[in-house]
Amino acid sequence: MSNALRSQNSTIAWGGVATPASPLTAASIVTAAAAITTWNQIEECTDIKPSGQKVDEIDVTHLQSIAKEFVLGLEDSGSIDITANFFGGKYQQQLFTEKANKSLSIYQYTVGAQLANPITFTFYAYVVKCESPDAKVNGKIELLATLRISGPVAVNWGSQASITY
Repeated sequence: MSNALRSQNSTIAWGGVATPASPLTAASIVTAAAAITTWNQIEECTDIKPSGQKVDEIDVTHLQSIAKEFVLGLEDSGSIDITANFFGGKYQQQLFTEKANKSLSIYQYTVGAQLANPITFTFYAYVVKCESPDAKVNGKIELLATLRISGPVAVNWGSQASITY
């Protein structure tokens, strides 16, 4: 039997416009998140897709190398694409406001709602894309938005923290 988590009831929530600590660390994100009393879910998400998380490779190959050599550089936490059924909900509207104001805000992506303690990914991000919804014949109107993560992502493994294989 698989241990796969169901995606149903996964959420992405806005915690508010933020002034992050300097330096920006996962620990400072956890502290900021703990001070938030209400996380406001972006309504009716149908797809939440993180992408582009990577660590840069720096080529340090020199003339005496017998093969390519690399060291790792800075982490790029990537972005999150959001698709939602559009109806102009309060936090759908907030995405447009965040983009227009170029606001850095704190967000939390939650997966594993069936667990006693779900897994959370907390981060600061800018809304770099929030498109005006389009309409199609015999279709639904969708909101498409992209959050560009700035800094690290703080992960709380919830109920999965103690799993060993």
